[in-house]
Amino acid sequence: MTSGKRVRAALRFVTPAVVLANALLVVTGVFDIGRAVLVALGMEVLLAVVTVVLLVAAGTTYRRRRELGDGRGQALGAAAQEVLPPPLWSLAKHELAILSALGLVLRRRIDAPEGAATFGYGKSQAPLFYGLASISLLEIVLFEWLIPWPWLKLTIAVLSVYGAVWVFAFYQLMRRKPHYLTERTLAVRCGAIVRLDVPLDAIDSVRSQMENWGNRFYEATDDQVVAIKPAGYTNVRLRLNRPVETRTGRGSLSGTSVCLAADDPDLLVSSLREQLVDQAAG
Repeated sequence: MTSGKRVRAALRFVTPAVVLANALLVVTGVFDIGRAVLVALGMEVLLAVVTVVLLVAAGTTYRRRRELGDGRGQALGAAAQEVLPPPLWSLAKHELAILSALGLVLRRRIDAPEGAATFGYGKSQAPLFYGLASISLLEIVLFEWLIPWPWLKLTIAVLSVYGAVWVFAFYQLMRRKPHYLTERTLAVRCGAIVRLDVPLDAIDSVRSQMENWGNRFYEATDDQVVAIKPAGYTNVRLRLNRPVETRTGRGSLSGTSVCLAADDPDLLVSSLREQLVDQAAG
């Protein structure tokens, strides 16, 4: 990381750190109100400088990414990473993905290239997610009887509705972002959490095979197996002739075998085999 990038990375944490420190000094009595006001004025100047520096860096990143051919969404995402600390950027990115899922539901669309064959996954998770969403809504009725304060009832109602919508949208991320197969690539996905593009010329064989894994949505084993599993299991295994790799929020995933889950594994396997035969014949 260059010195300029280190400075910008540090500046992203300056604002919340200074605000928190000033608040703590007032609460603990170290600063009186008059001194706190003076410090606040100084903070305004500091915040203005930090904001300008970060916006300039973000604008530079946006223009550079657009010149390299990135779309507006990709360029804006790269620019946002210049402004937001990594934890906030990860949270913001996931919340934007939730909103995009709701948009896909309202438009009755699937997020896949035109003409690609799509393969759903996560159907077995529907009772779990819809059950959680229903429980969030039932909390409103329960707390209406238990809590006497109107302001707290309203707060809980808003949070419960938001929770129900969030759970519904999270599930729809899986349903609206299926695996898809094109003439050159099999895209293996788990909602907006992870996506692994497997070139067809890297696939040696494919077969249906049920395997149980841990509770994480994805993992890579020591023996070069990448597993992407929304429900903790996979039922399709690909054997590759070279490693494939993707980036995730916890680092990179790389392997020479890929395990994935599909609602109809036989359909995915037969479609992929047919595509591999066509590619070999072509």
